[in-house]
Amino acid sequence: MPGIASAIRNVKRAIQRPFFGRQTARQPRLSRADTLPPGAVSSLQNYPSRIGDYTIDRQIGSGGFGLVYRGHSRATDKYVAIKAFHEGVAPEFLHREKDALFALEHVPGVPTFEEVITEGNRQYLAMEFIPGETVDAQLRTRRLTGAPFTPTETRDILLNVLAIHQGVYGIKNEAGQGMVHRDLKPGNIMWRSDSRQHVLLDFGLATHEKKSVDGDLLCAEHVRGTPAYMAPENFRGFSAHLGSEFYAVGIMAYELLTGRTPYRVNESRLSNGAMFNMYAKLHGNKKFPALPLDCNLEGQNPLVVQSIINHFVSKLPTKRPRDHREAMRIISALAPRDLGEIR
Repeated sequence: MPGIASAIRNVKRAIQRPFFGRQTARQPRLSRADTLPPGAVSSLQNYPSRIGDYTIDRQIGSGGFGLVYRGHSRATDKYVAIKAFHEGVAPEFLHREKDALFALEHVPGVPTFEEVITEGNRQYLAMEFIPGETVDAQLRTRRLTGAPFTPTETRDILLNVLAIHQGVYGIKNEAGQGMVHRDLKPGNIMWRSDSRQHVLLDFGLATHEKKSVDGDLLCAEHVRGTPAYMAPENFRGFSAHLGSEFYAVGIMAYELLTGRTPYRVNESRLSNGAMFNMYAKLHGNKKFPALPLDCNLEGQNPLVVQSIINHFVSKLPTKRPRDHREAMRIISALAPRDLGEIR
């Protein structure tokens, strides 16, 4: 019966509820967020017909850590997204994402956690199914027509992302430090078709800022993320922080307006290590590329738009927006609704 099945699921959620941030297992040394860790094997290409109580009808996503399927429960007539992790990916990442989703369950624009499914020696993460398509998928479609997002569209997307991220960052740990996503990119932003709102996906790398009592950045044990969107200081070993999240927002602004990321790197021909070294040099030494001359800016002054992006991609973290309010104010000037927004 639906009522009984729902009650059982709620009990499972209560049992599985942890305190976010309590991590014990040593994490593998990953090079990037969208490739497999060393030794990981993708054995999930032929998806199963069932996982737990869910009937699997199709694959809806893929990434460095695993594949995502859509599952349907006959008991509740409900669809969920089920993340199946590749062999070789440490269970730590499943539990990290589960903990993050628990902590963020009241934050708008974040998928809700359903349950952890255990079958034999394998675990799966079930969460809310979001109908729609990622911003990355929308951008790929627009590339075919040669018409990336306009400044107005880019402004609206990034304002939505910043609003969601503000809620995420508002989840503090015992030291009062905010949560950071660590993998902001168009592929992790979903445009949901049922409510026409954006949703932030994939919290497998989410953690809290690590700063000294004086607010100085601390070194990270491992560097993680998608290189094209990582800040220069992350390549030097410093941990993720609000400023590095804003750096990724600046990269996305450039990409949405132009159809490509700022630096042209043929990632398919580079090993993980070579790619990391390449991006580390580009982000750290090369001047940030100017917007192409054929970029559709809806009549906006290219120098103004470039200046807005430069605020976010400064190589010095202290030169980037200080908080979400300032970041939203600057992004709003991409397509100001009134002259006051550009001041």
